[in-house]
Amino acid sequence: MPRALMLFVLLLSFTVLSACGDKPAAQPPAPAVQESEKNWTTLVDGAAVLKRTERILSWGPRPPASKGILGARLEIKAMLSEIGITAKDITEQTFSAKTPNPPTEGKTSFTNIVAKIPGKNARGLALAAHYDSKLMEGIRFVGANDAASSVALVLEIARAEIEKAKTTPREDTLWLLFFDGEEAFVDWHKDNDNTYGSREFVKQLAQYPLAGLVLVDMVGTKDILLADDGNSSPVLRDILKKTSRDVLGYNLLARPFTAVDDHVPFKEANIPCVDLIDHAFDTSNWWHTERDSLENLDRRSLEKVGTLLLSALPALEKSVRK
Repeated sequence: MPRALMLFVLLLSFTVLSACGDKPAAQPPAPAVQESEKNWTTLVDGAAVLKRTERILSWGPRPPASKGILGARLEIKAMLSEIGITAKDITEQTFSAKTPNPPTEGKTSFTNIVAKIPGKNARGLALAAHYDSKLMEGIRFVGANDAASSVALVLEIARAEIEKAKTTPREDTLWLLFFDGEEAFVDWHKDNDNTYGSREFVKQLAQYPLAGLVLVDMVGTKDILLADDGNSSPVLRDILKKTSRDVLGYNLLARPFTAVDDHVPFKEANIPCVDLIDHAFDTSNWWHTERDSLENLDRRSLEKVGTLLLSALPALEKSVRK
């Protein structure tokens, strides 16, 4: 067979075999994107957060209706005034609720603190934290991470936003909510023995033009990794994840979990919400113990969460504005 004809036959045979063969082998999957923390500059003053936390903790344990929580409430209102929020923009929401272990006659008194940084629109996003500490018999439990430092971090973010508003007036009002009665008296899982303050706030929601809520809870642990919370709004979670990658170099909301916390009453009221929480602290050996104290807080973690939240705030506000 002439050489040219032989080459033609071989080429034709290869073409037919290729056309009649199995599907091409699947391409190997693309390698997973490796995320690692990059250099970032804090937008919040971690030392100031710790100092405010210390002021709250100076009142000792803060169960509802105690002298400690009364002192902490006065302290928080004083700090709100110090950062530039006027008295007319700070209110208290006092109510009574039946609890399984009531200090007085079948009901316990609670007080939420509500403040705002006014904007052109009254409707806006809320930043929230609970300021009570769990009633713990036999130990001096002050709840530095759970959640006095979260209150202090919300105050620091508010201070930064007030400074920013001096040159760039706010479009929307920023609400600040400090809930009483988040902790259970006896059993979190029984008879709604939890989230007293947030549930009451939602009952009175008509008085407050809230567009969305960011809850901050237990964010002072070392090597922090926040929950990718199933009870939080996917859109708000995605904003925070993207911002985390852009600012910190990796996704801080990476631990799958479904948190039952002060944001759930808002979810049930169809208010977009997200919970920033390191739920792994729940299983630590110092959650709800005397070790949850000021010296065990991690300044860098508080700065990390604060920087993430401040960086994401414009996008979060834009999202809930819609």
